[in-house]
Amino acid sequence: MQSARWLNFESAPTADPKMREKFFETVPLGGTGKREDAANAILFLASEEAGYVTGA
Repeated sequence: MQSARWLNFESAPTADPKMREKFFETVPLGGTGKREDAANAILFLASEEAGYVTGA
């Protein structure tokens, strides 16, 4: 994840509609994640369940 600013990008009041459309064309799922999505990934990686994940 590049930055928390990309979370909820769809609702950004200053987001230019053309810029938003161009951005979403590059996102495989067609949208951005929610804070809960990032938090769940962090919790998983910090848990014993992620013991086999090495990042290599």
